[in-house]
Amino acid sequence: YDEKGNVISKFDRGTPCRVMSFPLPKGETHHFGLTHMDLSQEIKHGQENLGTIQLVAYLGGSYSRVMSHMTTLFVIMGCSFLFGYILFSNLQNTVTRHIYELASLMKNISHDKDYSVRAKTASKDEIGALAEGFNEMLGNIENRDIELAHYRQGLEELVDQRTKELMSSNEQLQKELAERIRVEKALQESEYRYRTIFETSGNANVIVEEDMSISMVNAAFEKLSGFSRDEIENKKTFLEFIEKDD
Repeated sequence: YDEKGNVISKFDRGTPCRVMSFPLPKGETHHFGLTHMDLSQEIKHGQENLGTIQLVAYLGGSYSRVMSHMTTLFVIMGCSFLFGYILFSNLQNTVTRHIYELASLMKNISHDKDYSVRAKTASKDEIGALAEGFNEMLGNIENRDIELAHYRQGLEELVDQRTKELMSSNEQLQKELAERIRVEKALQESEYRYRTIFETSGNANVIVEEDMSISMVNAAFEKLSGFSRDEIENKKTFLEFIEKDD
């Protein structure tokens, strides 16, 4: 455009475009639309305005290239995500497979109470260290169970021995008790016969201890002495009933 805004030169490359409508804006302007891009620049020589240059570009091809690049980028990102997912899945399977095996082994041990089994310790990483620690724990539990079994067996043998001893002692006590009952019964019968004879013999009978005290008298002695049984037994001596000269 000249300084008055008249078109003095135009070049059209063949792509759809439009010419900016008058009046032209002063100074440098730029406009980006959905399909076009407009750029304008004033041409000056010193302070004199010689005219304006305007460039109008169709953005369809640029958008196509951008979309192609974006499609390529999305494809690359999708492949990267897919590769990462496959790699992570394999890594997770490698890591968690041993943990799942340990968990399954622990479940079987808890159900079957078989502490002789051991976990595989092929790797030397953290999972291998965990498996070694698990095996060491199983070994300690197995040794403890063996010790408890021995202790339980010894305790059962001791209980059996004590039971036999108690049964033997009980039998001996039963025999001693039966013998004591028999002796007491015999003593009662003997005492009954003795007392019967002592009381009914018709003679004045008296039992004298070593210190000459009287411990027992019969009714005939009471009648002969004139004292009652309560007045004589454990209260008088036999010498009190004998003349001193005799």
